[in-house]
Amino acid sequence: MIQQLYMFDHNVLHICFWTLPAIIVGVVMIVMAVVHNRNQKKRQKEFDEEMNPGSDAPKTVQA
Repeated sequence: MIQQLYMFDHNVLHICFWTLPAIIVGVVMIVMAVVHNRNQKKRQKEFDEEMNPGSDAPKTVQA
């Protein structure tokens, strides 16, 4: 099975054997980063609302 995948990659797709697994891992990492970023924004919004009750916008500190 591995030999057939190797032959398919090299003879049909003309790419290295490790290219497809690397692409899959890269896509999974991008999806994980997007989901993490979205969840982090939700947590930050909840934290800001908890720290500033009744205020829609977070307060900023001016130097």
